[in-house]
Order: sequence, then structure tokens, then C-alpha cells
Amino acid sequence: MATNTVIRKKSNTAAIVQALRTTSVYIGLPQDSDAYPDGTSLIEVATDHEFGSEQARSYTSTRGNKVSVSGVPERSFLRSTAKEKRSEWSELVTKGVKSVLKGKITVKDAMNKVGLRAESDVKKKIVAISDPPNSPQVIADKGSSNPLIDTGHLVNSITHVLRK
Repeated sequence: MATNTVIRKKSNTAAIVQALRTTSVYIGLPQDSDAYPDGTSLIEVATDHEFGSEQARSYTSTRGNKVSVSGVPERSFLRSTAKEKRSEWSELVTKGVKSVLKGKITVKDAMNKVGLRAESDVKKKIVAISDPPNSPQVIADKGSSNPLIDTGHLVNSITHVLRK
């Protein structure tokens, strides 16, 4: 069954349930995310912040300076948002399922609504995180104290995908 077809018959409930069970929403960064201009992997930077890293890193800042950091403290933006918003996202799924069963929207539309909301919530979290703060060296280099915002590349790369 195509997930982009509106289902209007009650007899298709089993097909709807199957489509819902086999469609997942993933939020985060695609595997093929563009690297930063200096070649630094966006996925590595995001992982370092999400989980923290004791590994020393060097990068070229947006101001063209070579910067070395001795480690990155954990600044979870994916896991923490999922934990904080789980009940809201569950309510959105429930509303979506009801709309699909009534034939008002497709499974794909319902799942995309959840994905767009989660994507928005993660982006808001990235912008809001202030703790732990950047080191004085990084603040001086960036000209900003927001730990997860420099060029906007990370926040603008957050997306969602639907997968069967």
C-alpha cells in the first residue's frame, strides 16, 4: 500500500495499521551532511556535542583562525529534546493516527507532521543551549557565547526523514 494514498474505507484499517507500523521518523543529520568549509565533519562535531568528547580537536574558525580545543563537554540536543518532548510527540502521533483512520490525511502526511515538529523542537534546543558554556578561547574566537551556534551550519542541517 502506498503511504501517500488517503484511505477512506474502514475495511482498510489493517492496511493503515501496517503502514503506520512500518514507517519510522528519524530526526537528526543525514549521513551525507555537508562538512564545514575547512573539511571538518558535521557529524563528528554534532556527535562530540551530543555525547561529549575528551578528544582534542583543531579547526579553522569562521574568522579564519586555527583553534585547538582539548575536549568538548556534553551538550545533548537530540536525546535531551526527545526526552523532554516525548509526550508531546506521542500526542501528535495519536492525533495523526486518528486523522488517518478518518481518511483526512495520509500516513505519510501524519508522520511528516511529527517529523517537522521534532525537527523544529531540536533546532530550538540547539539555539537555547547555553550550558556548559564555551571556553573563553572559543568565545573570543567566535565572538559569541552560544555553544552550538557559530555559522548556523549545524542547526540548519537538522532534518527528518521517513523510512519504511
